[in-house]
Amino acid sequence: MLFDRRNLIYGDFDFVYRLVKTPYTIISLGDYHDGYLFKKLDLFLFSSEIFFVPAYNKRQFAKAVNEALEFGFPILVINIHRLFNLKDFPHLNHILHGLLNRFDEPVFLTTKPMNSRRYPPSPYAPHYIRHLCDVVVYSKRTRRGFSLYIVKHPLRPYEKVYLGDRDGAELSVFSQLG
Repeated sequence: MLFDRRNLIYGDFDFVYRLVKTPYTIISLGDYHDGYLFKKLDLFLFSSEIFFVPAYNKRQFAKAVNEALEFGFPILVINIHRLFNLKDFPHLNHILHGLLNRFDEPVFLTTKPMNSRRYPPSPYAPHYIRHLCDVVVYSKRTRRGFSLYIVKHPLRPYEKVYLGDRDGAELSVFSQLG
């Protein structure tokens, strides 16, 4: 299996919504001055078994994580880069510590890549979070799917994996979690 209990995906991550079996909880981060929390297309993927907890500031995010822990479902934390910059990383570490250390359900954190000349670039996330995550994947949308660069995995070496159908059919997302 490609993903584990604690996962950090950075880059293009639209496939994550279909990866986890419902029910699950989405915590979407973003300052409402910077635009919508979701793209319009993402909303079509939601069902009544997906719990949505918005977080428009750091205080709301801390509360959202505690609420999501109480639900006991897998958790997707979307766009951590929209609320936390480099100087806020210690605060992000503090909020996510319990979620990544004590929560038994799958957790997916998403963020953007850092600006870098290296390829794949590093994730826009603290080293502590990268250390706690079992799987770190850089994802890039291709014409008919996603190219996933496995940066960190407990059982696999660094490698590139293709997700999708070369004929343009629906993404064949590997075995679901949850």
